[in-house]
Amino acid sequence: MAYVVETTLAIATMLIFGSLNTILLKVQLTQRAVGVDGQPKLFEKPWFMTLTMFSSMVLSLVLVAGKKVRERSKSSMTESLMDKSGNSGTAPKLAAGMSYAAKVRLVSIPAMFDLTAIGIALYGMLLLPASIWQILRGAEIIFAEIISVMALKQKSFAYKWLAVAVCTVGIMIVGAGSLLGSQDHNDETTESTDTLALGIALVLFSQIVAAAQMVAEEYLMKEVDLEAMEVIGYEGMWGLLAMVVVVLPVAYLLPGEDAGSSENTIDSFVMLRNSSELSETWFVMFLSCLIYNLSGIMITSYLSAVHRVIIEAMRTLVVWFFAILTYYYVDKDSGFAEAITSTSWIEAVGFVVVFVGQLIYGSLIKVPGLTYPPPEMTFSPTALMSPSAMKSPLYALGAQVTQ
Repeated sequence: MAYVVETTLAIATMLIFGSLNTILLKVQLTQRAVGVDGQPKLFEKPWFMTLTMFSSMVLSLVLVAGKKVRERSKSSMTESLMDKSGNSGTAPKLAAGMSYAAKVRLVSIPAMFDLTAIGIALYGMLLLPASIWQILRGAEIIFAEIISVMALKQKSFAYKWLAVAVCTVGIMIVGAGSLLGSQDHNDETTESTDTLALGIALVLFSQIVAAAQMVAEEYLMKEVDLEAMEVIGYEGMWGLLAMVVVVLPVAYLLPGEDAGSSENTIDSFVMLRNSSELSETWFVMFLSCLIYNLSGIMITSYLSAVHRVIIEAMRTLVVWFFAILTYYYVDKDSGFAEAITSTSWIEAVGFVVVFVGQLIYGSLIKVPGLTYPPPEMTFSPTALMSPSAMKSPLYALGAQVTQ
């Protein structure tokens, strides 16, 4: 009974906060506030939002520290009741003789991929409806398979390449529907075709980087016995450090239209201070990112790939539903709102095709005549503990939970 309750909680948490993350990201990027120049403007701050995500990930280390304190306390109590000589073989060995500090440093590699992928994806979100942005993230599975085979020389199967082809077709359908839909209305809520095309290109490129991140994590982290929460926390730490030391200062110094900079971080804080609505949205999103990452750990622990893919698909539908609801019943001029056009059915078909491709990739739909790996060749997502899999479970579809 307890397992059922925990599983249900994990599903509900990941679905609610996963959808909330996308919704709040889009809402915040389209909110207005007064900046340093005294003029109201949109909070188009993709790098500041990237900083927020990494900051929420760092909080995982607080939970890790608390857990280790409890474990040491229990260990001390146990040692006081046992002969120390019988306890000498219980200490965990460092993977391949690697020190803990070396493991933490290794996490910086996928963290840099993550930073780049998030930043580029958020630039794409500025130009796209939230639902299209969410669907396009399904391209991650395509590039992850290609990179893992080409770079790591991993063995692949025909069913996976079929899934990649199906997902590719689905992404093309979604893109075509989005571009055609941009010409369906002439009101201000509809983006131009060129703008949508650029947004699609940015999101797809971000998924290439995200796929490279996942492959790097698989290559590096499978020999590093860090817990999932530790990997998430240290990846957040490295990302936060890179943002503060390099990315934000460079964005501030580069000339642009954001108070004279490409992205003015001082202006970001001023806008948050000048708008209670904006600051409240930011705080809720900060907490939502943290809870979503932690719920990913629960999903990895309790559920199989079939649950993960269904949750991800439901997340897209939830975002789409609320975007349409906002347009017709809340505020059609909201940056999050999305109208139903004569080509929306094309986007829906594309979504279904991508969903089917994901099911094929995860062996949840088996195609007759194709060869599938034996059970001993499958691996559990818990072995990798990829923080990317926590945030975007698509890559985990290729890994069924071992029984």
